[in-house]
Amino acid sequence: MSFGGRPKPTPYAQLNNLLSLSRSDPRLKNATPLTRDPPSNYDSELKSSISDLKQHTSTLQSELSDLQSRLPDTISDVTKLRALTLAHEKASKELGWTPPKDSPLDSLLAYRNTLNTTKQLEEAISHLDGHLTRLRADVTTEENHLASAKQLNTALQEHLAELEEEALQIQQGGSQLREKRKKEAAEKAKLTRQEARKLVRGLMSFIDNNLSLMLAAQLAGGPKVGQELDTDALEIWVEKANTGKAKKGTLDAMWGNKDKGDARDLREEAGKEMKRLLEELMNASLETSPYVQVEEDSPFVRFLVLAGVAVGHPRDAGKLKLVDFGRTLEES
Repeated sequence: MSFGGRPKPTPYAQLNNLLSLSRSDPRLKNATPLTRDPPSNYDSELKSSISDLKQHTSTLQSELSDLQSRLPDTISDVTKLRALTLAHEKASKELGWTPPKDSPLDSLLAYRNTLNTTKQLEEAISHLDGHLTRLRADVTTEENHLASAKQLNTALQEHLAELEEEALQIQQGGSQLREKRKKEAAEKAKLTRQEARKLVRGLMSFIDNNLSLMLAAQLAGGPKVGQELDTDALEIWVEKANTGKAKKGTLDAMWGNKDKGDARDLREEAGKEMKRLLEELMNASLETSPYVQVEEDSPFVRFLVLAGVAVGHPRDAGKLKLVDFGRTLEES
């Protein structure tokens, strides 16, 4: 059968041509072309040649795969580059109108950008000012805490020094410490008595110069204690009572009936009554029961209660006692 005007080569001739083409391969340099007449060992040589060709083909395919794996992905990179180029060209074509060089729009845009930048800077400065103010307040607070801590440390060191001195005195002998404490207690008691006498003198002076006149005016039917501070007006009420022109009910109830010729100084009597009541209350405060028996409607009692100096019995309105100021201070 002919092929293109030429007879089709036999398998033997095809194999011989392949051997001629692959002779350039160094691994097949020992291959020899076949003669036109098949040798006696044709089959064995044919199988050996086919095996060598398959092995050579497999080696070439391995080398080709290795080369392909080492090559970069150029196709993918080229595709990405083309896509970016097309996108850039499209965006460049769709770009809007741009002003010419001599247009004032550039200056306006620059001015707007400058204003925005200035506004942002002002906001940042305002925020930083607030933060700085808070930091200064924190610093002031911490400085106050530090000053308080220093004062406390100084007080603790002084107290520690006193304790160390007392411990040393105890080690040297307890008699010295007892004498020191006894002397300190005596000095404190002396100062307390002096202050008490000073307070009592001040209280008596206040009663004689101010309170007695107000109480006498109230007893004479005038204003209550504290409502009228004009001395002349108060003395008018007391003078009326002393001359017998004021109401007699309150005076008779307080000191009993008296003759018209018995001229008693109402202000002096009011002062004496207040002093007597205070003395009884102070003496009773040192006893087991601090209450004293008083008249319920007495203006002296009402004044002491309203002034917060005395307090009535919770179940007996006829009893009165001084307020325990020491306990009040301890509870507060």
